[in-house]
Formats: sequence, C-alpha cells, structure tokens
Amino acid sequence: MTKPRKKTKNNQVGLRLKFFRERNGLTQAELAEESSLDVTTIARIENGTRNPDKETLYLIAYGLALSVKDTAYLFGINIYEIEFKKLRQER
Repeated sequence: MTKPRKKTKNNQVGLRLKFFRERNGLTQAELAEESSLDVTTIARIENGTRNPDKETLYLIAYGLALSVKDTAYLFGINIYEIEFKKLRQER
C-alpha cells in the first residue's frame, strides 16, 4: 500500500495552472501532450501534491502558449507589483 501524498502548503501554482488550462479549453491529458510532460505530473501540480521546478513551468507555459505576463503570473511573479515598486522608488 502506498502512502497518500501530502498536499503542499501553498497550492497557488496549481490553481494558476488549472485556470490557464481551463481557459485554453484543454484537458490535463491534452496539456501534458502539448507540454511533453506526463499527465500525472499535470494532475499532481494542480492538486497540490507536487511543486514544479522552473523547467517544468516553462514547458507548461510553452504548451499553453502563454504570453510573457501570463507566464510571469504562472511563476507567481506579479509584474504590476514590480512596476509599482519602481514608481514608488522614483518619487
């Protein structure tokens, strides 16, 4: 019997991935094929039992044909917050 996998503390990446996948009208299997990943990898990221590395996120972003801003968001980077911080520093 295998042990159940623990969910990660913060599943924001999984939630963002699911949002983009569903927005593009893809199943997990279709995204896995487009990203050259295994469908279980996509499922585990979405359900929070796996934290993807940068390379995996790049493959997913490519498979989803995400814009630069959407890719940054997938990675958890808030481009607008960075721009606001720069504006505040210039004042």
